[in-house]
Amino acid sequence: MEKFLTYFKANAINAIFFCVGQNLIVYRSLVIRAIREGFVIANHSYSHPQFSKISEATAYSEIKMTDDIIEELYTEANVERKIKLFRFRN
Repeated sequence: MEKFLTYFKANAINAIFFCVGQNLIVYRSLVIRAIREGFVIANHSYSHPQFSKISEATAYSEIKMTDDIIEELYTEANVERKIKLFRFRN
């Protein structure tokens, strides 16, 4: 992700990164950098399950856990989260 950030920023390319929640924790500082540089961090579930194979309750939990992490990262970056996007894995 770091190479993408550097390349996109140098070439004035806007990007939306659909991120898996468990990876947001691992790459926390890099994600905060991305947010501060103006990139959008979007929700791609917590553990990347196939949504057609999980219950509605599990789907809700996957989305909510990741959304909470994204909120926390935007707060830590001191950047307003202007948009919420979600993409599921079929």
